[in-house]
Amino acid sequence: WAMLAALVLGKAIGVVGTITLVARSPLGRLPAGITGRHIVGLGLVCGLGFTVALFITGLAYHDPALIDHVRIGILAAAVLCGAAAALVLVTG
Repeated sequence: WAMLAALVLGKAIGVVGTITLVARSPLGRLPAGITGRHIVGLGLVCGLGFTVALFITGLAYHDPALIDHVRIGILAAAVLCGAAAALVLVTG
């Protein structure tokens, strides 16, 4: 559950938060036509990257049953992020 939450919520919150901070600072601004929906969709798309998470799982854990559970969480997060991103970006 922790890996699922980290990939779905953590990446989305991190990306959306960083873009928001930079866009509101003198360092940058959003291109014309980019809305909050686009930024949230991008944050959700970032949760699709699971290659490194799968690699680190094999290094961090030694119990095969635990590794299987974490891998299921990673793959579930990728599916959830893909579906949520499609929903946010297509239905806007």
